[in-house]
Amino acid sequence: MLAFSITHFLLVIPALAAPACIPSSPPAPTGAALATSTTGGVDPALVPDFGANPNPNPDGHGNCDGAVKDVTGKFILVPCDCPPPRDLFITDLSANVAAGHCINNTAVSLSFPTSSSKADQITRSQALLDTLQNLRGAGVGCPAVSTTFGVQLQQLTG
Repeated sequence: MLAFSITHFLLVIPALAAPACIPSSPPAPTGAALATSTTGGVDPALVPDFGANPNPNPDGHGNCDGAVKDVTGKFILVPCDCPPPRDLFITDLSANVAAGHCINNTAVSLSFPTSSSKADQITRSQALLDTLQNLRGAGVGCPAVSTTFGVQLQQLTG
């Protein structure tokens, strides 16, 4: 059921598929990362809430309601450990931002600009999704529908 839910979502919103990045322990900030934060971490105020309560309605098979409904109005199932704790997510996001790219996939640039321009909001949204979907390895993380990040990106680009 989980594979169908993720696949269904990606078919409905193909623009939300994220390139791979793998966070690890945060490196010291350098270059562009210093412009984002003087401490090497992103400003938590710029990271929206996930939009879901952790582990709602477990189905007994490791799946729980995500933050997004499908076209029939039912919540799309996601792994019950998604999304991760907010502090862990921000730590992983900060590591990627401080590096200026995904930690273990240097071909994927990643930034987290702090202005309120539409372009910067889109860039931040993509950084959130890249980090979320690759928390435990390349393409191994939480689906976009475990949060409202994908919906927020759609609203910005729609």
